[in-house]
Amino acid sequence: NIWHEFASDPYIQEHSGQISIELANEPISITWNGSSDNGAMKEFFQPIVNRIRRDGFNGIIWVPGTTWQQNYRDYVKHPIVDSQNNLGYAVHCYPGWYKSGSGNNDNTNKEIFYNEFLDAVPVAKTNPIIVTEIDWSPYKPGSGHKDEQGNWVESNYGTWGT
Repeated sequence: NIWHEFASDPYIQEHSGQISIELANEPISITWNGSSDNGAMKEFFQPIVNRIRRDGFNGIIWVPGTTWQQNYRDYVKHPIVDSQNNLGYAVHCYPGWYKSGSGNNDNTNKEIFYNEFLDAVPVAKTNPIIVTEIDWSPYKPGSGHKDEQGNWVESNYGTWGT
């Protein structure tokens, strides 16, 4: 209903070449018929894309992946179909992810990163992607805090990945 209200607004429609929609932020997992790798993402997001298009919005729609927006493998078998052919994927990309390094290593391996990124985000070969979150820094030994789930999180040096 929220996307219907947004997409059908006359101002939003008039400026849809300047406004894009990111459908969700960091879904962890979506299951359908007991699995997350059998079209569950398509089953969840396809009706939303269809409704946004029926409501008259023709700007870019950015679809998220699972696992905090780092897994898009299931979209290869079960792609989102867009009547406007104006759809991409919103990705969160941290240089320390994708088996390229860790918080203890500030020299990520670019080749491993690239190959693992394309494995996890294969839609980058077929659709536009937008990176809507990026950060990484090596751990700062001896300091940290507990996150909202009670997990210990190491502090970092606050440097940015390149």
